[in-house]
Formats: sequence, structure tokens, C-alpha cells
Amino acid sequence: MVITVEVQDEAVTSGLVLPLELRIVPPTPSGFRRHFYTRKVPASFAFTPREGGTHLVALREVGHNRWHGELILNVDGPQLDL
Repeated sequence: MVITVEVQDEAVTSGLVLPLELRIVPPTPSGFRRHFYTRKVPASFAFTPREGGTHLVALREVGHNRWHGELILNVDGPQLDL
């Protein structure tokens, strides 16, 4: 399953300043992912969860810290065993 998140409304119109950091935090630490956008503000991004449970998806300005957005997703399925 691929989850697509669109960046819209306030994020697009507020004049986001690069670089941006995207963090995807799943229930177990081994699936943590981070990506930096340094050239262009993304209109959307997609990821494939490897396990079920609560996932935090956060996008924020790195240098200016004026804007931060978070989304909490509950994904059906088993969690990974550590």
C-alpha cells in the first residue's frame, strides 16, 4: 500500500522557505525515514509503510522554523518485531 500526502492550503500559500525536512516515524525505530528538500517545495510525497500502527508524518522548515505541519496516520496491519 502506498500512502500519498499532498502539501496544500496554508503550507503552499504561507511561503515556505527551503530547506524542508520530512520525517516519517513508524511505531518501531528501525523504519524511521528522513528526507530533505533543498531545491523545490514538494506538492506531494508518497511512502509505503512497512508495518501497521501509528505513523507520524512531519514536514518542517529547517532554518527559519516558522512553519511545521504534522499528520498522524493509523495503518492497519501487524507491527514489526524487534
